[in-house]
Amino acid sequence: LPTVNESQAPAPTPQITEGNVGGVEISALRAPDPSSVGVLADADGGFGLDMWKGSRRATVERLVRLLPAVNRSATMQSLMQRLLLTSALVPDGPAGTPSLAHLRIERLAAAGASDALMRLVRVTPAALHDEALSRHVADAHWQLGEDNEGCARGLRMLRGSDDLYWLMASILCHARAGERAQSALALSLWREQVSDNPAFLALAEAMHGGDGALDALPFPAPLELAFWRHLKRSPPLSVVDRAGDKAPGVLAALALDPGVNIDVRIVAGERAEALGALSTIQLARIYAGVPFTD
Repeated sequence: LPTVNESQAPAPTPQITEGNVGGVEISALRAPDPSSVGVLADADGGFGLDMWKGSRRATVERLVRLLPAVNRSATMQSLMQRLLLTSALVPDGPAGTPSLAHLRIERLAAAGASDALMRLVRVTPAALHDEALSRHVADAHWQLGEDNEGCARGLRMLRGSDDLYWLMASILCHARAGERAQSALALSLWREQVSDNPAFLALAEAMHGGDGALDALPFPAPLELAFWRHLKRSPPLSVVDRAGDKAPGVLAALALDPGVNIDVRIVAGERAEALGALSTIQLARIYAGVPFTD
């Protein structure tokens, strides 16, 4: 092989030392943390890229977990959503489990902020899309009335998961697709593994001709909303009366569903608006849709 003259050899790459050199502050670039993602910058109402500067990561993660899902102050609800949606550099310290991105998504889910949750999920790196995140996304789809999208995710997750939630979703999704045999099989598999969920069983059996008493069911979970829609039936007012302040997103979904009885929509809408899951304008539109006799 030809020899290389030392004068022709490439110069070694200089080693950069962090610190202050000649009055210039030098620091190494670090890989971006996926939990830094967000959809709000300063100009959009966010709190700034350096929002967490000076904070310890463990402290921030602990306090995000404590953000109240139920809050009767519209201003506080708005501030919380802006905080959770802001694109900001992660605070100093080792990453916890679940990640800060997952904690932000979970708090949006608990507050019933389905639209905001979906906006954040769309910019969340694929590396963070685990089963827990998929569950939050599926629930958001059911609450937004996006049953096709919920079923697409549910059937995809069923292929690689043992979580009974996806088996429950498949009962609905196969029925919606006209695949009654597959739906009945999924229901049979679910019944073999669960014996303490009579509310869901009544809904699932109703899709296959069952005549269980649906009026006595408790407040529905997000997935069960899609069962009611497929049955073309409205949950009774008594169901909403038992809701209390829990599940703001389900209350908002009931209020916005035109297939739900107007009496139920009004009660659900008033509670959802008080909890920050429904805007006052949306509630006014529900009032405007009330029919009056002469």
